Amino acid sequence: MGEYIDAGGLRTYYEVHGDGAPVVLLHGGLGTAESWGQQVGELARHYRVYVPERRGHGRTADVPGPITYAAMAEDTAAWLDAMASRAIQRRADTRSGANEFRPIPRYFVTSLR
Repeated sequence: MGEYIDAGGLRTYYEVHGDGAPVVLLHGGLGTAESWGQQVGELARHYRVYVPERRGHGRTADVPGPITYAAMAEDTAAWLDAMASRAIQRRADTRSGANEFRPIPRYFVTSLR
């Protein structure tokens, strides 16, 4: 069920489960998508659940430099932006999913530094 998307130059692995309003689950340090265990299945009964893996975790490659909260926030923002672009493209192709993802405001990411 996993896919990859280029998120700001980082080939990011993510999984999608269920249907409904979108919910994004972000694993903690040293975790993977599997860290959410049974929560994904339960949430997927009511929502479309997205579970990305962060840099250097699981199936997302490590990149040079330290893993910091700011870097993870930037990666997450890039992933949300990439997913929004994909949803907009899908909207153009199928007339559905346009509001599934919206780009994250950059001021939110920069405030975490």
